[in-house]
Amino acid sequence: MPFRPTEKWDVHTHTTFSPETFEKLDRYASTYADFVRVRAHSSKPCCAEMVDGRGEVQRIIEDDAYHGPSRLESCDRHGVTVQVLSPTPMMIPDYVDNGTDAWEICQILNDDNQRLAEEFPDRFVALGAVPMRFPELAEKEMRRLKSLGMKGVEINSNVNGLDLDEPRFFPIFQ
Repeated sequence: MPFRPTEKWDVHTHTTFSPETFEKLDRYASTYADFVRVRAHSSKPCCAEMVDGRGEVQRIIEDDAYHGPSRLESCDRHGVTVQVLSPTPMMIPDYVDNGTDAWEICQILNDDNQRLAEEFPDRFVALGAVPMRFPELAEKEMRRLKSLGMKGVEINSNVNGLDLDEPRFFPIFQ
């Protein structure tokens, strides 16, 4: 998507996964204490609750965090032409110690973001997440993201406490 000078791009927007993906990700909550779950809000049908491993609600999520038409309404209200969608950092599974699980979580998050970008291609550009603790799987997911048309990935400032200048991460950046 080419940039036009009259457009206003919001490049710092995070998404949460859609209600359709709640169930797919919920199985990881019992395995990983730090896993952040999202569930339907107990009393507001338009919202969801972000819940930590202890079951405590961390925040209420409005539907514009995952619902395309609601997100577009918000963009229009603020004069935003295009949003770059990236996963919420706390959902990126840098703490997951099983490569297959970390990769599957990233794929679920990425597919959800890509679906939203494909549904509204003139308004949303998707970024993905990769399982940074497992460089070979991160590279594999980056190749998959490229084949889907994603433009890049979001990474956290560290990977489970390791700085990004650790030699084990170098292959990811090459």
